[in-house]
Amino acid sequence: MKTGKITLEHDGKNPVHLVVMGDLHVGSREFARKRAKEFLETNMALPQSYLIGMGDHMDTIVLSDRKRFRMSVVDPAYLAMDDPEAILDYQFEDCLALLSPYKGRILGLTRGNHEDQFIKRYGHNHHRRLCNELGCEDLLAMWMKTVLLKDQHKKVRSFKLYGAHGHGGSTRTEGGNVTKYSHQTKYFDADVYLWGHTHDLWYKAMPCVTTNSVGGWMDRTKHLVNTGSFKKGLGKDTVVTWEETMGFPPRRLGGVVIAVRPCLAGSGVMIKVTA
Repeated sequence: MKTGKITLEHDGKNPVHLVVMGDLHVGSREFARKRAKEFLETNMALPQSYLIGMGDHMDTIVLSDRKRFRMSVVDPAYLAMDDPEAILDYQFEDCLALLSPYKGRILGLTRGNHEDQFIKRYGHNHHRRLCNELGCEDLLAMWMKTVLLKDQHKKVRSFKLYGAHGHGGSTRTEGGNVTKYSHQTKYFDADVYLWGHTHDLWYKAMPCVTTNSVGGWMDRTKHLVNTGSFKKGLGKDTVVTWEETMGFPPRRLGGVVIAVRPCLAGSGVMIKVTA
């Protein structure tokens, strides 16, 4: 588990925007390339915007993956290349080209189960290589960060950010995934929780009540976020997707933007999640 702190400068006026996306599955025939580029171009143009990746950025499904591989899952553009056997190289270059415009503003990339399976099978870490090329942190599969917002007067506000690619099988109802992931809030203390993996896109505010050092009332909100996907679950024409064979319902494509504004008084922040 990765831990540490992230210090971000802010102008004291505009919120800091954390642009969060995962489960792109670059290299899959069903990767929604246009939607992903529009999401990045629109939201990374916001003031003080930073990108976080939640895993499965590349599809990395190969022939030996008997559970998932079939020729129809491969982006047909790769098969028309000079070296159609270099599918994984094309996936890497494709993903790098998509994210490179934001180099220097990527806070880190989480490792997903697709990248992890590739490491297990071949001992080659495509994910670490992508992080190195982009000059960002490899967040591994699970991480917690204290985020410090520092203004021009050097005043600092902070909040805690938890992230994990996600685990277990997806459920066919949104409520099942909310229940599964909300249990993590019992073991890890944070203000914002981010998960990928299930391809769901939802946000839930969880109110908490406690007391302060003198016994007074205090309330706090935990923000639970499933960060969505840019992989279409339904194929066209003769293409059958893995999601169809498993009976999963259609899911909304997209990612999440978290706007964090320092409170005028105290050391806290105001958090708004758009999913």
